[in-house]
Amino acid sequence: MVRACVLVVAVACACWCAHASSHTFFWLSDAHLDQDVSCLRGSASGSSSSGGGGGSFGDYYCDSPEVLVDECIAFLQTLGTPEFVVWSGNTGSHAATSEDDVLKAISTVTTKLTAAFPSVPLVPCLGGFDVYPSFQMAEGPGFSLFDSLAQTWTAVLPTSAATTFQKGGYYAVSVSSTLTLIVLNTVYYSPQNALVTDDDPADQFAWLQLQLKELRSAGTQAFIVASIPVGGDEINGTENFAPKFNQRLLDIIATFPDVISGQLYGHEHTDSFRVFYNSVSDLPEQARSHRAVKLN
Repeated sequence: MVRACVLVVAVACACWCAHASSHTFFWLSDAHLDQDVSCLRGSASGSSSSGGGGGSFGDYYCDSPEVLVDECIAFLQTLGTPEFVVWSGNTGSHAATSEDDVLKAISTVTTKLTAAFPSVPLVPCLGGFDVYPSFQMAEGPGFSLFDSLAQTWTAVLPTSAATTFQKGGYYAVSVSSTLTLIVLNTVYYSPQNALVTDDDPADQFAWLQLQLKELRSAGTQAFIVASIPVGGDEINGTENFAPKFNQRLLDIIATFPDVISGQLYGHEHTDSFRVFYNSVSDLPEQARSHRAVKLN
């Protein structure tokens, strides 16, 4: 079953971090832009079919029409100018039939966001629907999606991000003297990704640990930004990561609580908070498989 829905998250966030620094930013996720309004339509019985999608304004069971994305961005503009904009992936439509469809959606939203906030850092990451076929993310360099997006995001990504982005779709960017955003490609850890065979795809875990050690030495803070979150899906009860990857990321997070001030994830189309525990023994029994408890 394809669970298609209209969803553009657009929020203004004011976040307090360690060392008494605060940051105001916008956060968008899971636009699933359907420029053709082709619509994968879900029914109450759980079946799906393609349909007209309700015209230019879309339909409740369809992906986002372009007018919804435009209105979302226009609303954000009324809130003032943020320090940065987090864009946590899944811009491609559930109805995409090619990589070109996905790249067109990402390029369209990139153009809209950079035009709306020309002087503001835009911090994008990749989700399972930002590649075609969905979730099938291979390692680079040489993976066509990374090469194409490196061109699309030439003016968006910091120059220091070029090597790691084309290797694995991940990078880090400093948005202030006290805060670095560490952008992970967690599509690698999804059980739906059949292209991953390594224990550390694209050396992302090793890189993450190095980044956090350097930030600890510098006495500065980090946000983790990614699409697919660690733990499980509260709607259908499935695991978001393969178990070995879930454990590895949780262990890293538990090692650097003095550095990681926050984590921002998309993908699940719900508002939720997660509490991370140091060890499985600290968890309520019903949550021990995830080691991260949700407070909805």
